[in-house]
Parts: sequence; C-alpha cells; structure tokens
Amino acid sequence: MKGRPAEGPSAELLPKHTTLHYPRTVRSLRRSLLFLAILLGACGPRREETPPPTPLVEQMPPVDPAKAIEGTLLVAGMTCSGCEHNVTTALRLVPGVLEAEADHVSGETCVRFDPGMTTLAHLAEAVRTTGYAVSPTENVAPTETGD
Repeated sequence: MKGRPAEGPSAELLPKHTTLHYPRTVRSLRRSLLFLAILLGACGPRREETPPPTPLVEQMPPVDPAKAIEGTLLVAGMTCSGCEHNVTTALRLVPGVLEAEADHVSGETCVRFDPGMTTLAHLAEAVRTTGYAVSPTENVAPTETGD
C-alpha cells in the first residue's frame, strides 16, 4: 500500500518528496473491517426471511376423535418427567395418535389412537426406539367425547 503525499501545515516542515504512511495497525484494521463487511454480507443484497418450519406434530394427518380408542402401555425405565416427555413425544409422532400421556411413577402410558391408522404394537415399537422396555396391555372401547 502506497503512502499519500504530505499535506497541511506540517507538510512545510518536511522535505518535498516525503510521504506519510499509515501505521501497520491502521492498515490491518482497515483490511479486517473490509473483510468483515464482506463476510457479513453488508455489501450484498439482503436475503428474504424464511418462515420457521412447521413442527412435526402439526404435520401429522388428522385423527377422527369418534374413531379413537384408548390403549395402555407399561413402560419400564421411566424415572423422571423428562422420561415422560420423551415417551409422550415419541407416541405423538406416530400417525393416528390423538393424544398420549405418560406417568413415570406408575410406569403406565395411556394413548388415544385411531385403530385404522396404527396399532398398539406399532406404538410400543415407537417407545422402544426411544430406549425403554415396553409391553402393550390392553385396548379399550372407543372413548366418549361428551357431545
């Protein structure tokens, strides 16, 4: 980087062919700022904001509550509310599940699901994939919706 000719009142005190040089730190700082501006995209067009992704649970096919039945799974190994959350989330991601609720104290998980879309064996397998031992216990008749 070349220097610039001396200007201003102090230029009279210097010889005619003297040039002023920026210190290395100033040059280095200027390069760094330019690099950051390019890196951050300050010099380019702004990108459009994309909407956040839709949660998986909201992408599941709708379940008719009138066709839903209740099933119970005995889940071994749940020790805390975090375990309950893991089991409940795994079940809610199975197509055909209307709702699921796990209890780590009793080890029971109640599931309302459409038997035309999934089975209790499929639900048990979904819980097994999260690392818990599961045994399906029973299917109950369709639930009353209170209409």
